Amino acid sequence: MPIAPANDLCADAITIPYGSINVTGSTLGAHDDYDLCPGTPSCLASCTGFNSPGRDVVYRIDVVSPVTRLRVDYHLEPASVDASIYVVTDCSNIAGSCIAGQDSDLGSPNEHLTVERFLAVGTYYLILDAFNPGGATWTMSGSLEDLITPTVATTWGRLKTIYR
Repeated sequence: MPIAPANDLCADAITIPYGSINVTGSTLGAHDDYDLCPGTPSCLASCTGFNSPGRDVVYRIDVVSPVTRLRVDYHLEPASVDASIYVVTDCSNIAGSCIAGQDSDLGSPNEHLTVERFLAVGTYYLILDAFNPGGATWTMSGSLEDLITPTVATTWGRLKTIYR
């Protein structure tokens, strides 16, 4: 059996920097550390509508502005493993701190998750999970970006250079 990936737990989550996201990996050696609704296949109260009893890995997002947007496409191979992806604020309370999640029906191999604006500045955890317990290889692409457009400060000196 493969060894567990370094980011098997939130404590060892790999930080996702701002910019483009293009990452590949495997959950074949990972453990089932996090489940949105343990023991219950359909869980309408969870942020995905389902439990997530499969193997999972964790990424850390350090949000520096509440107008930060996360867009992620998560794909498992084989697709029959049924991907599940969600963002939480507290790894010891996954179900209670989930702010966004996505788990499409089986047969929809790609999961698309967008968080248009985070609740506040701080640390969040992106958990790449699955419904089936076997594990799989995966790819994740997307972006983490600050939506504030920088503006150029208008000073008296700058105005003078415009009109010279």
